[in-house]
Amino acid sequence: MAHEAASPSIKQELCRLRAGLTDSQARHRDTALLLERLSGQNAALRAQLRDSEASEISERERGVEKLRRETPRRCPTPSTPSSGRSGTAVEANALRHRVWQLERSLEEEKRRSAWRSKIGENEMKPDIGGYGS
Repeated sequence: MAHEAASPSIKQELCRLRAGLTDSQARHRDTALLLERLSGQNAALRAQLRDSEASEISERERGVEKLRRETPRRCPTPSTPSSGRSGTAVEANALRHRVWQLERSLEEEKRRSAWRSKIGENEMKPDIGGYGS
């Protein structure tokens, strides 16, 4: 008799657990589809970022080259008191310093871009541990 009385409650519990399992499986499928879609968007955004960084770097390189062409080169001269310098010499030194700053900035940007590119490549590698599914 105890078996017959327990049977309906066991059946109810089993039905409840099956419904929970079905719900969990549906959520898992939805999550997997969302992750797949986001992964595709992420790859597209990475490509867009690489393209924009490449164009920005090439623009900076063109700017540096333009400054190099516009900035006159001079031979080093012995150090003289700064009171004897003319305004154009001071401007030329300021421009040279600015070119130097831009070159350093460009080199730093290239390093950052290479670093970002390397990180992007590492994230695009397949999941070897088997946890990606």
